[in-house]
Amino acid sequence: ALEVDSMDISKYEGASILHDLNYAPPSNIINRFTCIIDLGTLEHVFNYPAALKHALMCLRPGGHFISATPANNLMGHGFWQVSPEFFLQAFSSQNGFQLEKLILADQYQESPWYEYNLSMLPTTLQSRWNQPILHSPSYLMAVARKKDSFDSKEKVVQQLSYKSLWESQKIDQVQPQSTNKVDARIWLNYKLKTLF
Repeated sequence: ALEVDSMDISKYEGASILHDLNYAPPSNIINRFTCIIDLGTLEHVFNYPAALKHALMCLRPGGHFISATPANNLMGHGFWQVSPEFFLQAFSSQNGFQLEKLILADQYQESPWYEYNLSMLPTTLQSRWNQPILHSPSYLMAVARKKDSFDSKEKVVQQLSYKSLWESQKIDQVQPQSTNKVDARIWLNYKLKTLF
């Protein structure tokens, strides 16, 4: 890198750019950077989708966004924990990106990493990715490349595994799935008794 900048909402840690990512970036940093690395910032911004969009507006076409974001067992660390499908949608070709890597990693060094097969997208409820069960804090790492000028217009993003179901049926033909309210009440009653 010829130049390295850092962004924060305050001067506390010596950031070279002071900006609140809840809001759109100033025009002098839009399409400016060839690489943006987020190793623990965006999950602390209240409006995570907006913060991600605003960070990506600063990335120049052809540039890379690299992220390590809490995925599980980090409640209270920040405002957000993300799922793999969030990054699948955020870094879709519809949004002008190509997701190159998506990895789930346990916080501890000796634990294996799980790389998602991006050629096998979870387009149905039955084909959802089975997540490894991690009992310790875990992070979702993503590497994405910006293909085109980033269109900052709002795009409606739906969860891929549900979207295909909705699109395969006409709304008036969809039958509500039955739920077993008795089982839900029994389970809830049991859980409440064990808590109190």
